Amino acid sequence: MTAQTLPVMQPVAQPDLSVQESVMGMLKTMIEHEITNQPRSLQKRIGPSEIGMDCDHCLAARLAGWDKHEPVPAWLPFIGTAVHATLERLFTQANDEIVAKGDKPLCLVEQRVTVGQIGSQTITGSTDLFLPDQLGATSTGMTVDWKIVGNRTLDKVRSAEHPGKQYEVQAHLYARGWENAGYDVSHVAVYFMPRQKPTLNEGYWWIAEYNPDIADKALARANHFQRQIDALATISSDQVGKWISGLDRAAGCYDCAKYPDYHMDANGQTSLGSVLNIK
Repeated sequence: MTAQTLPVMQPVAQPDLSVQESVMGMLKTMIEHEITNQPRSLQKRIGPSEIGMDCDHCLAARLAGWDKHEPVPAWLPFIGTAVHATLERLFTQANDEIVAKGDKPLCLVEQRVTVGQIGSQTITGSTDLFLPDQLGATSTGMTVDWKIVGNRTLDKVRSAEHPGKQYEVQAHLYARGWENAGYDVSHVAVYFMPRQKPTLNEGYWWIAEYNPDIADKALARANHFQRQIDALATISSDQVGKWISGLDRAAGCYDCAKYPDYHMDANGQTSLGSVLNIK
C-alpha cells in the first residue's frame, strides 16, 4: 500500500478590516464624549448626593471647588444615567395619561428642590421621584431615589438593611427639600436595582421615616468645613490645599485618587503609608 500524499493546506488570508476597526474606534470615541459631557459629569457645585460622603478630605475638596480627574470615561455611572432617563420617561408618560383623564398626577418626576445652604451657596438637587400621597395610600409624601448598583453594593446594603451614610443623607436631604417646598413628607426610599442580575426580583429597597435631624447634621458638617475653607482662603489658596490634604480620608474611598493631592500629606510630601492607605 502506498502512502497517500496529503494536500498542503494553504493559510487562509485574513481580510483587511483596518477601515472598519477605525470606524468602530470613532463610534467608541463618540460614546465616551457623551459620557464625559453629561450634565452630572460637568457639575461643579456640590449636590445632595455628595454631602453625606464619609471622606472628610473629599467633602472639603468638593466644597473648595477642586476638579476631579477621571482617568477614563466612567461607564458604570453612565449605565445608571441611562436607566434614570428611561424611568423618567416611564413615570412622565404615566402622569400624562392620568392627567389627560382629569385625575391628579401620581408623582413628581426629576423636580429640583432646595435642600439648604452651605456658606453662601444655595444647594439644590433633582429628586428621581416624589410621591405626594404615596399613590393614594396616605396623605403624606415619600421621596424615591434609584440606585443602579453592582453585586458588591447590593449584597452590602441588603446584609446591613441600610443604604450607607451617604445615600441615607441624600434621601433625607431630598425630603427636606420637598418639606421646604411646602409638602408634607413622612418617608424616604432608595431602590437598589441590580446591574448584574437578570431580574428586578434580586433588587433591594430601603424605606425609612423622614428624619430632619439627619439632613440638619449633614448640612452642619458641610458648613463647618466651608467656614474653615473660607477662613483659610483669606490667607492663601495654598493654606486651603494644605488643610484639605491633612484631613482624614475614608478607607476605600474611590474619589481620593481623583484629586491632585493623592498620596500627599499636609506638607505636600508623599508618604508610604498614604500610598498604601495606612493611617
